Amino acid sequence: MSAWVGVVTLFVSIMALAIAVGVQDRPALAPAGDFDLGFNAIGSPTFLTGMSATLIIFVSSSGTSAFIPM
Repeated sequence: MSAWVGVVTLFVSIMALAIAVGVQDRPALAPAGDFDLGFNAIGSPTFLTGMSATLIIFVSSSGTSAFIPM
């Protein structure tokens, strides 16, 4: 039962933070209008670059001891 209290507390705190951040207005010194932050979530990689990045992510988790079969 006490675990549910922790889950509810965590959920409520995350929701309160999300709502607080969502309803904030722009800071007074922020530039007006849209602006470019200068990064892309997905760029334009070549096939070799994309596969290399994918394999690095895949292989980096393969040595973790948490994945040892029981």
